[in-house]
Amino acid sequence: MLMKELDSFTVERLEEFIRQPLENGLTRSEQMELARIALAAKRAEPVYQYHTGIINEEGDIDWYWVDCDKGFYSQYDNQHRRIVYTTPQLNSPEIPEGWKLVPIELTAEMAQAAGEAHEGESYLPYSIYRAMLSAAPEKP
Repeated sequence: MLMKELDSFTVERLEEFIRQPLENGLTRSEQMELARIALAAKRAEPVYQYHTGIINEEGDIDWYWVDCDKGFYSQYDNQHRRIVYTTPQLNSPEIPEGWKLVPIELTAEMAQAAGEAHEGESYLPYSIYRAMLSAAPEKP
């Protein structure tokens, strides 16, 4: 739920809020939403982990991070332990200028656009590619 709420704020909107906290035009509702997100992040519980290895069939070591309690964690070597938090990871990567996210599977619209581009001129992969990108859905 936290990430869904955070997704409603663009990077630009948040940067503007940081630059001009009083003159940014954030609504009261948006300010309250940011406060709820911050509170949820503050309440995130630590997960204690240690690094351990298991010898596989080839005789190599496969390394794993394993959850443990705080007592076991504190007895483990500093180089082979870590604390992670239960806050969710961001799921909206920034898309570089000139790039577009497209579905893994070809949509009917993309296939149709490719066919039309192929019929319209000699076989030009770039024309077909551009036609398919134009027909790709903007969001899932």
